[in-house]
Amino acid sequence: MRRFFHVCDRETAAMDNLLFAACEARQISYQAVWLPLFDYTDPPALEAGDLLYRSAVDAHAHSAEQVLWKPGVGSFYRCERRLFAPWSFPSLRLAREGLPVPHAIPYACAQRPVLRGYVGQLGGFPLIVKVSGGEGGVGVMQVDSLPGLHSLVDHLGGREAQLMELIPDAECWRVVVVGDRAVAGYRQVPRQDDFRSVLSDVAEDYFADVEAVAPELAALAVRAVHCLDLAFGGVDLLRSASRQVVLEVNFPCYWPIAQERTGVDVAGAMLDWLRAQADAPPAPEGRTRTR
Repeated sequence: MRRFFHVCDRETAAMDNLLFAACEARQISYQAVWLPLFDYTDPPALEAGDLLYRSAVDAHAHSAEQVLWKPGVGSFYRCERRLFAPWSFPSLRLAREGLPVPHAIPYACAQRPVLRGYVGQLGGFPLIVKVSGGEGGVGVMQVDSLPGLHSLVDHLGGREAQLMELIPDAECWRVVVVGDRAVAGYRQVPRQDDFRSVLSDVAEDYFADVEAVAPELAALAVRAVHCLDLAFGGVDLLRSASRQVVLEVNFPCYWPIAQERTGVDVAGAMLDWLRAQADAPPAPEGRTRTR
């Protein structure tokens, strides 16, 4: 029986249940790789034809995934080098490939004269400072003045952070991409007394056919995922009256909300793509198998 290995570090009942049900429907054996008990000296032995997905996000999880993967195992990486050499600031890659992204500086922790120049280049205040590692908007901060920026940068103490323009009056979208399609998407709404967005309680903000409802955003999301040599991701986008931009590509991402609110079988689409990728003919050197 074909096996699906899920690299995880916490219990997420919705995700686990959806993946398990999708595996059962396809007669695939579900195998959880529980990171707190992962043994690098005796890891599970994957074989060609097995499927691998990592929902955990930290460095330990990524290292375990690298140990587990081997040629012929279905994964969401379009090339082997993407698995072993991830980019620290993917927006640079997106911009180089011509995708619209917010104007940003990849490293905000600089000397004060340099910071003043950055503010000018980004069009002035208010600006966004984004610190890596947070979820649900945590680590995304609005700064309205140079004194505020200086004090925040001092507090960060050299932590990785980027400085970004604030795009006013923009809708925030999450689009889930599997393989070559945007399979589901939803609008998020501003929090009360906050510039950040939160999940909507309105059913009409969730779309099973996002390619029909917002074709430009769907196409942007697919391009962004492919640009990073991935075949899966939750893409955050902003759409204003004048422009639409890719904020970031989240891989892995928390996708059960899209499945539960839209009715799209995201877990099934993930498994179907992984299975097709594992069964594809060998790819040229340096690439993974792909359909």
